[in-house]
Amino acid sequence: MVYYQNRRCGQETSRQKRQIEMNRILILDPGSITGWAVYNRTTKELLNSGCIRLYKAPANKLTYLEMELSDIISEYRPDKIYKEKKYEFVRGRKNVHAVMVHATYHATIIKIASECNIPLVEIDTRRWARKKVAQARAREITGRKRISTHASEAIAWGDVICRMEGL
Repeated sequence: MVYYQNRRCGQETSRQKRQIEMNRILILDPGSITGWAVYNRTTKELLNSGCIRLYKAPANKLTYLEMELSDIISEYRPDKIYKEKKYEFVRGRKNVHAVMVHATYHATIIKIASECNIPLVEIDTRRWARKKVAQARAREITGRKRISTHASEAIAWGDVICRMEGL
């Protein structure tokens, strides 16, 4: 049990203190389209998922990402955030720019997690995340035929994390 203190992070102020049972995790797949999924750890149930499309965002993409993540955190109040580990593959000038842009997305996620006092865990997904497998598992979990690739990866990772934590 934890008492929340910061309203910006969807947490209670000192005047409104009440105990909140902590059993939710937020999984993020950062990028120009940031996929996210929220799971209930105890029931291993997917609560919600979606994408934050930064390419459609207004001028300041980082502020937009910060606002969207704050809204997700305030609505679902996760007690832990899992995000994909940042990889730095640089080949050519365009890729250097892409690495720098994605590094800022990762930094924004780290900033939000630290401001909200939520533990952040980086997961190495290179070994077990394959898009087709992730999409098939996400379709099975959600029951939807069409689902975003980015959201499906977050859903599949959340499913694996919930199963691993139960061991």
